[in-house]
Parts: sequence; C-alpha cells; structure tokens
Amino acid sequence: MNQGMLSLLLAIAASAIGPADVLPAEGTEQEPKWLETVWTAEVGEDIYESPEVQGGRVYAANSCGAVTSLDLTSGKVLARTTFDLGSNHRLPIQVAATPDGLFLARGHLVRRCDLTNLETVWSADLGESHQCLAVAGGRLLTTTYPDVILLDAESGKVIWRKKVGSQGRGVLLGGNFALYASNTEECRFLDLVTGETRWTARAEEYCHALALGPGVVYYGSGAYRLKDGSALWTV
Repeated sequence: MNQGMLSLLLAIAASAIGPADVLPAEGTEQEPKWLETVWTAEVGEDIYESPEVQGGRVYAANSCGAVTSLDLTSGKVLARTTFDLGSNHRLPIQVAATPDGLFLARGHLVRRCDLTNLETVWSADLGESHQCLAVAGGRLLTTTYPDVILLDAESGKVIWRKKVGSQGRGVLLGGNFALYASNTEECRFLDLVTGETRWTARAEEYCHALALGPGVVYYGSGAYRLKDGSALWTV
C-alpha cells in the first residue's frame, strides 16, 4: 500500500453470496459482488505493512514512523504517535493489535502502546535489528539476527532468547509452541516454555508464510505434521 492513503473496502450485499465453502448448484450462476470504498484516510507517507483492526479501530504505520489510529466506521483519525526511526528512516514498522494492546516493532525496538491514546506502556531494546512479530496468548514472539525471542506481552520482559543462526521471515504462535520460518528455507517448531527446537523442516524454496491447519503447518509448497515435522505432502 503506498502514497499514504488507507482505504476500507466492504463487500456490498456479501451475505447474499452464501457460505464460502458451499459450491453453487450445478447449472446456476452467481453475479460477482464488487467492493465499494467506504472511506479513505491520509496517513502521511507510504504504508509498507498491512494495517491491523481491533476494537472498532484501524491501526496503520507509515514509512516515516507515524502510527495512526482511525475509527473503523468513519475513518476519522482518533490518535497518532511517532516511532523513533533512528538512522534507517525507511525500515518498516511491524504492527500487531490484540485486545490487550497495540504492539509495534522496528529496528531493535519493540513497543507496547495503549489502544486508545497510543501512549507507550513499555519499550524493549533487543539489541539487534528486528525482523518479524507475532502476538497471542499473552506472549510476543519476535526475531532479530540471529535470534528468536519470546517476551511477556504484559510487561515486555524477555522469557527466553535462542540463537538460531538465521534471519526470521515469519513467526506464528500456537497454544504451547512457536513456529519460525527463516531465510534459509527452514521451518522450526519451538517449545513455547523452553524455546528449544523440537524439529526442523526444510522447504524446496524460500518462503516466509506460515499457516496452521488441523495438526499441520503449511509452509512453502508443503504441509508438515506438527507432532514431528514429517511431510504430509509437498508439491
């Protein structure tokens, strides 16, 4: 997303489409449902990361360090803050919003902000350049080079920090585990309590996307069993 413009699109009459997992009856046709722009807001500069939605608000960070909270219904600006950009002023800000707070990460800093006024609740300096971010279940998972780090989302205290020797490209938190995708075509399954690697799976090509299914993780061009990392299928 660029040019500092943030648009909210809603599907018009989307309820008429029916459940997404039900195929139309044979011989019937459905007209495509178009999206309509409800509002557009100016947030100053280019937006490199996807905005987050939480509690009726939209949170977006631009390339110059401004983080903006907007009303989901109207697009009205509700609050704005600035993230210290340091020397590298074009490094994207990662944004994650949960009911407990807004979490921002850029460079070597991770910050938790109040959802309403965007004031800083805590800030943690991880010492190395940040790569990616995930928040769930009161935990915050992030990466630097060459570490993967778990923090307590409430306090910002580091729970564990493990050296993995690669750059993080994607992270995901489960109930009692964490998943880490690297720039070396590998996916690691980490114990959430200890941070120890339980298994490693390798993809045929570079990929940063991770997605969970029933008992599996989808990574690269394959599906791998969560219990041991064995390949269920690859293409």
